[in-house]
Amino acid sequence: MDQLLFAQAPNIDWRIRNEAQKLTAASDQGKRAKAAWQDCMEGKGLVLDPDDGRPSAQYSAQGKEAEITAALTEAQCAVDTGAAQQLYDLQAQYEAAFIDAQSAQVQAFDAERADVERDLDAAIAGT
Repeated sequence: MDQLLFAQAPNIDWRIRNEAQKLTAASDQGKRAKAAWQDCMEGKGLVLDPDDGRPSAQYSAQGKEAEITAALTEAQCAVDTGAAQQLYDLQAQYEAAFIDAQSAQVQAFDAERADVERDLDAAIAGT
């Protein structure tokens, strides 16, 4: 049970990823990338959800074809504007800084994760 709790807990890896996502979204560079992405989608006629800037739920309600078209437009704008790459690069920079700053905690997590994986592999194998 301890191994399952560990696997499901918001460990250091989750905290680093979560904090990096927040910093990315709050940064000027992140805001510019997201705005360019949204401008592209709106320029192609998509209606965006004001809460998250993604295609609105209306496309799901209109059926699979509308939902797929909206998703493809969103993806194409992510590529065309370079926004997806910029956001992931920025998040990776924040994550790397957190990993460096919290290296002892990351190493302890890695060691415990390896132990948990061995225990779970053994349980699955029935040994």
